[in-house]
Amino acid sequence: MKASILLSKALKHLYQPDGITINQNGGVFNELTHYHMHVVPRYEGQWFGDFYSEEAVGEVNVMELERVRGRMVEVIAEIIKSSL
Repeated sequence: MKASILLSKALKHLYQPDGITINQNGGVFNELTHYHMHVVPRYEGQWFGDFYSEEAVGEVNVMELERVRGRMVEVIAEIIKSSL
């Protein structure tokens, strides 16, 4: 849960969402063989089911994913440093 709080703070800082949805699928709804949690920035008027839609994802841009990952790492480091 501490990780989800930290990720939520980073997402709020980067994307200014209207809210955050945290979800974990278990049992027959878990298609993976390990525990995982979704921390999803949400915006007013956005239906939660869009998160699961392949159409909403579109084509994956690896360079953009790397840029976002780097920015998340920077913001998380700032959050941790400011909480010490």
